[in-house]
Amino acid sequence: MQHLRKVLKAAPHFVPALLKLGEAQRDSGEVQDGLESWRKAFLETHAPIFLTALQNHFLEREEPQVAIDTFRRLITESGSRDVMPRFFLGMLFLRLEMIDEAYREFDRLQGRVDHAPALHYYLGKTLARRGDSVGAAAEFERALNQVDLPQHQYQCTVCAARFRKWRDRCETCGEWSSVEMDLRESRSLEEMGVSSTPVYSA
Repeated sequence: MQHLRKVLKAAPHFVPALLKLGEAQRDSGEVQDGLESWRKAFLETHAPIFLTALQNHFLEREEPQVAIDTFRRLITESGSRDVMPRFFLGMLFLRLEMIDEAYREFDRLQGRVDHAPALHYYLGKTLARRGDSVGAAAEFERALNQVDLPQHQYQCTVCAARFRKWRDRCETCGEWSSVEMDLRESRSLEEMGVSSTPVYSA
């Protein structure tokens, strides 16, 4: 752990080192410290791999309610940047067969993201479980229109390479800590560098 702390002193938001630190703490018996490290790391970086790590930890120990409570806390702590923990909470509910709860979380995200093949894919699965085959088909079509394979949820922010699972280093361009879940929050025109005021030319 000493080596990891040295790395993080030089690069406090280096995701692979933050992830490994939590793993090292947990595996050495400092379970709560490891979980807290992952929770804080998510709030600082918003990298979804920490949500995956937390979810896997609690489900492996058959503590689904603790996982639910943790994600709800992260939703509150994230403020306006709650898209990712809410999406993960929806996926967790779906995995636990809590279909109505999953639908509510996914539905709350509609209109808040402008490119979300994974959201449409899981919303489609949720609607199918509710018996709404028409609605499910529409969501699956939206997912397919945005990406060839909806399970390719991760994308490199540098070279745009896509992956099925998170990795600490992009295999295509070699950039570290650049692979993130492809779930982009909607942004205003001003944030995208486009004026909302029409410009006319003679």
